[in-house]
Amino acid sequence: MFNPNHTVDTVRHWGLKNPKQIESLLAALDAVEEAGTEAPELDKVTDPKQAAQQVLRLAEWKSSQGDNLTEAKTLARHKISNAIEDELEDMIDFYLQQLNDGLAENAEAYSDAVFELPAEFSAEDVMNFSPEVFAAYQTAKASAAHLKSVINLVQTLGSVVPSQKNLLVPEPLFLLVEPTNLETYYYLSGVDDSSSSAQQAVLPMLAKALEHGAKVELKTPEEALEVVAHWEEQRDLLSAQAHRDLLAAVRNW
Repeated sequence: MFNPNHTVDTVRHWGLKNPKQIESLLAALDAVEEAGTEAPELDKVTDPKQAAQQVLRLAEWKSSQGDNLTEAKTLARHKISNAIEDELEDMIDFYLQQLNDGLAENAEAYSDAVFELPAEFSAEDVMNFSPEVFAAYQTAKASAAHLKSVINLVQTLGSVVPSQKNLLVPEPLFLLVEPTNLETYYYLSGVDDSSSSAQQAVLPMLAKALEHGAKVELKTPEEALEVVAHWEEQRDLLSAQAHRDLLAAVRNW
């Protein structure tokens, strides 16, 4: 169901720069909210030339209050919110470009740092890291947090762009990672992350996927599902035994 409040609140607060068209629509919505909130003053009612006009303005304002004003504002909100969604559909690349800015550099910093870490570790291990490894952990953790925020923003974008709504991507990392072989697809789609909370903070599944050939490439939910469909077709070509063997292999990465 279309929720105008969700669309408007999302666009106002997602921290991305909006194009002029959408900023103009948000300003129009602000104007709608202000409509009818202030009663005209009778500051010149003592002037015989203006008294009648001021009384009529006040009467008109009073007649516009209540259910009629509420209904008119509701209709206006829906119309403006629909217009915002139409603009979002046309401007999806505008937003993705913002998310792509600095993404390659961040992903590179992440890779350089995360591969300096042990294959497995706990929060207690982190406390005992050498200064060099601890610095790598801090860098990997900060970069991972940024990459997770990018994924979250793509999901948020998908919740308000009409063509992307109701598209359930089975693994959010597919919005950020492009599998380049069936092994990395199997790993991302079929392996549960059982690592410690300290290790989860550096996205170990992303690290493993990159280690085995995956690449960072931002996608819309629709594009991510196209990638999933491609690799599902490849998986369907495998025998049952080959499927089991491949899944067992990636679980041991």
